[in-house]
Order: sequence, then structure tokens, then C-alpha cells
Amino acid sequence: MRVVTNAALIQRNRTIAQASFFFSIIVLAASFYFSVQYGNAQNGYIFNCLVVPALFSAMLFAVRTSNKWIREPVAWNALPEGLKGISSDAVLYQYVLPAEHVLVAPQGVFALVPLFHDRPLVVQDNKFRIPGGSFGTIFTFMRQEQLGNPVARATEAAEAVQEALDEHFPDNNVHVQPIIVFTHPNTRVELDGEQEVPVVFALSKQNPSLKDYVKSHETVEGGTLTAEQIDELDDIYIYE
Repeated sequence: MRVVTNAALIQRNRTIAQASFFFSIIVLAASFYFSVQYGNAQNGYIFNCLVVPALFSAMLFAVRTSNKWIREPVAWNALPEGLKGISSDAVLYQYVLPAEHVLVAPQGVFALVPLFHDRPLVVQDNKFRIPGGSFGTIFTFMRQEQLGNPVARATEAAEAVQEALDEHFPDNNVHVQPIIVFTHPNTRVELDGEQEVPVVFALSKQNPSLKDYVKSHETVEGGTLTAEQIDELDDIYIYE
């Protein structure tokens, strides 16, 4: 499998995540220092109303970006590792196409949406949740581990890639399929009901695994890109 990764974008975002984290820590320390040294009733009111909310938002941004770009296992390593040996003809595009992770394989074209979460989760039909009650909700928010709507994100990613392929290859029969992939080895997911978007694991030892799902997928004639179309895709998004 060939892996095409936008290393420059990854490095830039990792730098932003690291800088935002250290910036929030420095500002936090400085704000407490000035509040103690120069605080009075009026300054305290301004500090509480303006500085504290801005500082809190900055810290949440730092945690959220760190989760995506620094926290191990990072998606751009976990996905290629999990797909090792899938096919010599497959190509995994990372931060190159309209969706962040796109697998072009003999079995089809897949938009992969990774989730980094390492805690037990429950997936009931298309609803994802982390058990734990009110305390768990607060803990999840502080760690910026909210699941949001993975199904919507995966569907939007697939639609974005589909639109691009339809534009560049209007005569193709490719249907881009979304897949939600948990990348952390400690993730435990309880699946119940029917999922509109497949939910799999990056590691092959976890079941269902991403590689096994793709390999077992029924190949539809004309349902993937040809070698020539992949070369053209490279020319459009990599070498332009």
C-alpha cells in the first residue's frame, strides 16, 4: 500500500497545538500573578468577566488541538499501521484530498474518520455516547473528548470526496463509503442496533478491524479508481 501524507500540514498543526498549550499555561500563571499583585474590587471584576472566560477558552482550544495532533496514537500513523498488507494497489491519502483520510483500494473508495477515544463507549444505532453520568460529562468536556456526531462527520467526508471524484471523473461508477475508525488500542465499544456508517478498529487484533472490513467488502465492477485515475488524482492534488 502506498501512503501519501501531507507532512507539512501535520507539522504546522502540531506546532500550533504545542504553542497554544504553552501559551495558555503562561497566560494562566501571569493572570494569577497580576490578580494577586494588583487586584482590587474593580480589577477583580474585570478579571473575572473578561480574562477568565478568554483564558478558559484558550485552554480548551489547546487541549482539543493537542488531542488531534499530538495525542498518541495519532491517526496518520494508526491508520497505515492497521491497513498494512491490504493490497499493493491501495493508496491511503492523508490530509491531501477533500477529506482528511481517504483509502483507494481494489475494493472501493473509503472516507475514514478516526476517533482517538480510549474510554469505554456505547454505540446505539447511530448515537455515540460515553457512559459516566454527570461527572463523566464534565470530565469528558474538560478533556475535550466529546464525541459529537461521528456519523454526520463521516457522511460529510464521504460526500466531499464523492463530489471531487464526480467532478474529475464524471463517467465513473465509484461510490465513496464512510467508515468510522477507533484508533486507540484500549478502546472498548459496545455496538447495539444497526449502524448507518460502519464502526471498526484500526488494530487488526480488535474486531471488527478496518483491514478485515475493507478486504471483505464486496467489490463492485467499476466501483473504484483505476491506476490511471489514481495517477491523475495525484497530479491534481499532489503535484499541482
